[in-house]
Amino acid sequence: MAGDALEKFKMSVNRGITTIGVKTSASLERSKILTHIDSLEKDNKRAYALLGEEAYELWESGAEDFSRLVDKFELIKKRKKDIEELTEELNSIEDKSNEILGRTDAGQSGTEAVAGAEANAEAPARVFCSQCGEGYDIPVKFCRKCGNKMS
Repeated sequence: MAGDALEKFKMSVNRGITTIGVKTSASLERSKILTHIDSLEKDNKRAYALLGEEAYELWESGAEDFSRLVDKFELIKKRKKDIEELTEELNSIEDKSNEILGRTDAGQSGTEAVAGAEANAEAPARVFCSQCGEGYDIPVKFCRKCGNKMS
């Protein structure tokens, strides 16, 4: 009986350490991406201002050919595409973190997650790792003890 309590404690500590590691890694990655996105957005704001000034000067001088602005348009367009890709990468990081932590409530509101947790509490099905035999009361994607992919 004391051995069971010790095993549960070990499992709880291992789960906590894994969660902290995954969350820390994901947080650092998100911070890097958010900083990059912020930098690209600031660059585009400056580019819009300069582009507007240059376009006005061309118009004021009576120029009808604005082709020299096309390169600046393309650069802004590329930054916007980069921002979209980085935003997708942010979503991917969150999805991967949830998968590693065995969360099935990703993308749900707090109310939906609580309702889902209550539904799961009604029918607890203990799952065991085929690699090391570690048992879990909640479904997980990967074993927190040995890292084996759970089916």
